[in-house]
Amino acid sequence: MSFFTFKKYGRTLLVILAAVILTGAFLGTAVAQRLRTGLPVAAVYIMGNPEGRDVIASAVFTFLEQSGKYEMVEIDASDLMDREQMRQSKLTDAQIADWYKEAKADYVCVVQISELDRTSYVSTRMVDVKTRIAKGTAMKDVPPRVRLLDFIKAQVDEMLSKVESQYQPPPQSSGGSSPAKGTFTDGRDGRVYKTVVIGDKTWMAENLNYQTGSTDKSRCYDNDNSNCKKYGRLYEGSVAQSICPSGYHLPSRGEWSDLVRAASKNDVPAVTALKSRNDWDYGTDAFGFSALPGGFYHGDFNGGNIMPGVFRGYGEFGCWWTSAAKGRNAAGFDVGYTRCISDKGDIVEEGSRWLRGGKIGINFTEGEFVSVRCVKND
Repeated sequence: MSFFTFKKYGRTLLVILAAVILTGAFLGTAVAQRLRTGLPVAAVYIMGNPEGRDVIASAVFTFLEQSGKYEMVEIDASDLMDREQMRQSKLTDAQIADWYKEAKADYVCVVQISELDRTSYVSTRMVDVKTRIAKGTAMKDVPPRVRLLDFIKAQVDEMLSKVESQYQPPPQSSGGSSPAKGTFTDGRDGRVYKTVVIGDKTWMAENLNYQTGSTDKSRCYDNDNSNCKKYGRLYEGSVAQSICPSGYHLPSRGEWSDLVRAASKNDVPAVTALKSRNDWDYGTDAFGFSALPGGFYHGDFNGGNIMPGVFRGYGEFGCWWTSAAKGRNAAGFDVGYTRCISDKGDIVEEGSRWLRGGKIGINFTEGEFVSVRCVKND
């Protein structure tokens, strides 16, 4: 580079170099803190733009530091997001977690303060950057004659008591060891499936993907074979009752209930622990069950001549058949029980769907198609 070229562009290059160095130092701070103390690294984020924002952030920083549970690191939110985003009061925990992940923090204490009719309302929560799940206190009004910082301190203490059991190692099986994982081979087509022990049962850790002899009794979502590779096939209920491979069976309502109870550990809802990590807004997959949002197929009227079948819910929820039949409804449909998980729901919900076609004025030639998980015979 000539002298004249450096004179023209050198200042710009130096500014860029300085920015790179500062960014590296910024991102490396949290890592250095973690290596020095062994404690998880936490930062503080004040949502919105309340009066005295910096004073509040400093106080919360000190409260958490004094708890001895975290290695605190100062991270300026303006380095992670633009000022318009900083002023927002409805940022999701997932958004916050993704921003602070760039700064290598393990947790973010989010303090939200709102004002309404001269009354202050405060909530605090700790967001796990890895799982993007938060635990904390509900929005509460600050009582008259109580200092705001004193009230925030009480909220932080309450939050810490709630999160103490949340971020523990993954739940364990009833035998006291980590969830036992394995595989089995379906002798009908040679397909290999992952399995996992939860409670005292061995469950398939994938949706069944066995093509029935009758191709109209099982389907890939959107009739796209690539969807079957990840999400498995969707089965009409009448076929699902006997579709599991030798040595396995369709789980009963009771076995599903046992699964939900076994997965409800460490104050984390079963629905969160059972969801796969990367296919929902949030999920920890703590047991390796890897529940997927495979959607369902709503059968058609008269072979599609009147109303074609409809695929719904892909990426939003998943449903699985149980072995229990609910009976025949007034419209002439045989109904079976299912268990469903939705992206926004907080429970593993029991529901019911049509096992097979019935009569409701005109012939409904197909039932509803949902996923299948099999459980090993005792």
